[in-house]
Amino acid sequence: MNGSRVLNRGSIIGSVAAFSASFLLVLSSAVSASAADVTIYDSMPSALASTYPSEGFQATQSAEFGDQITLGGTNRDLSSVEVVLVDWACQNGHWTGTPALCTTTPGATFTHDMTLNIYNVNTVDPTKPGTLIGYRTQTVTVPFRPSSDVTNCPGPNQSQQWWDGTKCNYGLAFTTTWDFSSLNLVLPDSVIVTITYNTTTYGPNPIGGTDSPYDSLNIGVTNVPPTVGTEDPHRIFWNTLNTTYGGDGTLKEIVDSPELASQPPYGSMFMRINAKAALASTGIDSQALVTGAGIAGTLLVIGLALAVLAASRRRRAAISERG
Repeated sequence: MNGSRVLNRGSIIGSVAAFSASFLLVLSSAVSASAADVTIYDSMPSALASTYPSEGFQATQSAEFGDQITLGGTNRDLSSVEVVLVDWACQNGHWTGTPALCTTTPGATFTHDMTLNIYNVNTVDPTKPGTLIGYRTQTVTVPFRPSSDVTNCPGPNQSQQWWDGTKCNYGLAFTTTWDFSSLNLVLPDSVIVTITYNTTTYGPNPIGGTDSPYDSLNIGVTNVPPTVGTEDPHRIFWNTLNTTYGGDGTLKEIVDSPELASQPPYGSMFMRINAKAALASTGIDSQALVTGAGIAGTLLVIGLALAVLAASRRRRAAISERG
């Protein structure tokens, strides 16, 4: 009789422990599924080229540049944004050859603070950005462009370019990524994404000085449609003081900018945006998730404690029978 009660109790304890473990496994799987990054917008090149057409803030009297986009998929919990930048700066000299020939030690870099902003679309006045959803400022490590190659790139129009083994280039393309994973930003389906940074005489807070490398730092632009998500190639959002480009010193929509006319049908910013599935979109109640995990954990602890107690009683019963 005692053995039967111990057996029944052991079976119950085992069932409780198995249920708790299974429940925790389901919770873990749900959390893991919601934590997987998915690309929800992608206009990045499949392979990075040596250089691209680009917009420099110092050259175009700019303070902010970006694009309105519509995201693909359903994941909206923002993880990261990757863009292409193009640097024309030399470690020594200048890409124009004045006051000296461009020379760079391979691997040389400089750093510069850049901010990526994400705005809501303005439903009242679509030519202006809506409210700011969030931003991230980070220090970007920028590679200096390689030295001028007067042998492979001769002549008055090419003598300050660098040689990549196939063609001559002024700028050097590279990518950088802003990490938004700690900000818990949940995006709407359409957003405006911009980049802002300071140069010697332009940007939100001009730095001053003369001929600094960040004056030759540019944002890469593309005329290739995105492979994930959509955007209007005729529209950009730009804060420039240059009236020829349609600017007035505020961030606003500019349509068919003459500055970008060499990039038909007008250039937009390279971008890759990754996001996770917000718990709400998975049908999982986050509070219920926490509560369920707590209950399952408590049941598991109780089950283990009862298992220890049952084992102790079995040992005592065995000793009693032998006696």
